[in-house]
Amino acid sequence: MIHITIIGVPLAGKTTIFNALKGKKGKGKNYNIVVVEVPDKRLDKLFLTFPREKKVYTEVECIDLKGIKQSGKGLGEEVCNLLRPSDAFILVVPTYTASTPLERINLFNQNKEAIETELLLSDLEVIEKRWNKIKKSPVAKLPPKEKLEYQVIETCKNLLEKEKPLNLQEWKPEERKILNGFQLLSLKPLITVENCSEDNINTSPLGDLHLVATIEEELSSLSKEEAEEFLISYGISGEIIERLIEKVYQALYLVTFYTIGEKEVRAWPLPKGSNALLAAEKIHTDMARGFIKAEVINWKELIEIASFSEARRLGILRLEGKDYLVQDGDVVYIKFQKK
Repeated sequence: MIHITIIGVPLAGKTTIFNALKGKKGKGKNYNIVVVEVPDKRLDKLFLTFPREKKVYTEVECIDLKGIKQSGKGLGEEVCNLLRPSDAFILVVPTYTASTPLERINLFNQNKEAIETELLLSDLEVIEKRWNKIKKSPVAKLPPKEKLEYQVIETCKNLLEKEKPLNLQEWKPEERKILNGFQLLSLKPLITVENCSEDNINTSPLGDLHLVATIEEELSSLSKEEAEEFLISYGISGEIIERLIEKVYQALYLVTFYTIGEKEVRAWPLPKGSNALLAAEKIHTDMARGFIKAEVINWKELIEIASFSEARRLGILRLEGKDYLVQDGDVVYIKFQKK
């Protein structure tokens, strides 16, 4: 499951957007937590071709965090603990009160910077605590592992003091492994969503995406046919969940692969560049431990043939090793030995 948190200043429109998501067949876990299924037309077509008992979409857990007020002191331990499990943040930036293009730009920049500053200050507090402990030892005398941590923490401190988020830095795998232990907030992807007025819905977004929160909430209560007609009238492409998830997948560098078992057809999110062994582990750790080979075929090719046995006969169902890099849209069947 993918975990995202919706953040922003008070009255940004976070809860309105959250309610719009919740209305799209979301499963409420709490008043401010909802689990939504990721729309997937490829999965739908695979399920029609290979009917099973269940069709399992990727799920995204969304949390609606209370409005963040600029304090100049960071977010505080309680809020940080709520944010740290998130894979990414959706930052809702309000510009709907703007009456001129310049005012819209100023509102966007001010509100975005206010939240980013609080995230940076929260990270700086964590990094400074660690820095104060490790700086006492001369770096030249440290063992390689501790020396690397010293250098990583020093780099973080310098970036944060210059008000630069950590996700703008290119980190090596061994450096990111150190950073992951701190669950730093500005290291996570930040997707900016402009909550604009109806007058600006057909202009270019100031962030990654823009929408009118009140319209999206209204759409969530309409039938599919009514919603489609409404979207066309406003020139909006796709439902809110489709537009948001597309940005989340881009920010997290995710691809989707599929499995077709005896009982279910299922979509799985996977970091881009992952190999077949990691895909096997995603499905079940036993598959990774006893991995032999992976049978792989593109979803379109499989639908055209509509038969695994025929795909094998034609040589289109490829046998791949554990180092094969899984591609977006692959249908994967893991051959493994039970241990």
